Amino acid sequence: MHTTAADKILLITMLLLAVSSCFLVPHWVFSGVPDVEIRAGDRFIGTYGLDKDRVIPVDGPLGTTFVEIKAKKVSIKSSPCPNQTCIRMGHFGPEGGCLICLPNKVSVSSRTRHDGLDAIAR
Repeated sequence: MHTTAADKILLITMLLLAVSSCFLVPHWVFSGVPDVEIRAGDRFIGTYGLDKDRVIPVDGPLGTTFVEIKAKKVSIKSSPCPNQTCIRMGHFGPEGGCLICLPNKVSVSSRTRHDGLDAIAR
């Protein structure tokens, strides 16, 4: 089999497109504006952006849970629940996630507004 100049040009073009798509995909995936939605039981507390550091107090049946947004990541800083599982859940950032304090009925979830992908698996 003989390769022509057109075959070589086609191969180089395809390789360049494949390599350049590796750099463009993260931009497409995270092009949305990440928000954090906080709820206490069936009450909607608010939607907050990850771009500003803050601590949000959320009142629940056991007391006040403090949700912290810092360095574009959100975590539950403190809670009056007995086992503190919600604090040990860690944090999430622009990639999305969910934090829940079941005893105090507080939930923190990500919400991204974009016109691109509708789901991201990790």
